[in-house]
Amino acid sequence: TEAGARENSKRQIRTTLFFDEANTTGALGMIKEVMCDGRVRGRPLDPKSGLRVIAACNPYRRHTDEMIHRLEEAGLGYHVQANKTEDKLGRIPLRQLVYRVHP
Repeated sequence: TEAGARENSKRQIRTTLFFDEANTTGALGMIKEVMCDGRVRGRPLDPKSGLRVIAACNPYRRHTDEMIHRLEEAGLGYHVQANKTEDKLGRIPLRQLVYRVHP
């Protein structure tokens, strides 16, 4: 990616590496390394390559109370009520989120 960015830069073309749904992936550590540390697998990125890195994160969205009730009533393998589970994001049980976030 850096080599391609360097070549693009010579032609006045910007290169952007875009991580979509960054907070929903198991590769969050790798994204942090690239975006915060400026490294890939421990090797520093070349600041002169012209490579720009951005990411989009999805907001946490909770199911409506009605939907939570319907899901719990349906069973779906839940043996513990959502308000009694230890799988939480802060105080919000993960199963009450519209989608799961996997840090």
